[in-house]
Amino acid sequence: FAKFVNDASIFHRPDGGTHVMHGIIDRYWFDNPPARALGYPTSDTTKTPDGRGVYTEFDNGILVSIDRGTPWMVMGPVYDKWRSMGGFANLGAPLTDSKTARDGVTVFAEFQNGSIFHRPDGGTWEMHGTIHHFWFDHPEARPLGYPVSDTGVDGDGNEFSRFDNGRIVVTSSGPTIIFDS
Repeated sequence: FAKFVNDASIFHRPDGGTHVMHGIIDRYWFDNPPARALGYPTSDTTKTPDGRGVYTEFDNGILVSIDRGTPWMVMGPVYDKWRSMGGFANLGAPLTDSKTARDGVTVFAEFQNGSIFHRPDGGTWEMHGTIHHFWFDHPEARPLGYPVSDTGVDGDGNEFSRFDNGRIVVTSSGPTIIFDS
């Protein structure tokens, strides 16, 4: 690679093309050793679809800066799930780094339109919409634990998500917590 003044770099790999990284993404990747776990760029630094930020994709994840703020680093299975769901087009841009939850095992990241949770023993699941807001905003939902399914729609047309200890179902009356018996 070649590093230039004014926060710009060019990376070339025989198997991965040539990519230009610049601005806040370039500065963050070089100045923050933990960001090196992302590997090397697999895309140029590009504007986000809404034009509010910039991002660069890497071997193991993505760095995204919105409104010139500190970049968020999403990697591993959380990044893979975000990408498989359409990335920016579905859950939007990251609002946090991938980070470890209170249980010390679950890794998650929050996005503009939802969250993704990964547990080594339980898969990688997304949560969005009413259920996402309800779970985060209502402490009485926390004993449910973490998601063990993607947010989906049941046979009656109700939005639902399964958790360690039950589920949340959204009917026309609003969200309902159902604990496993």
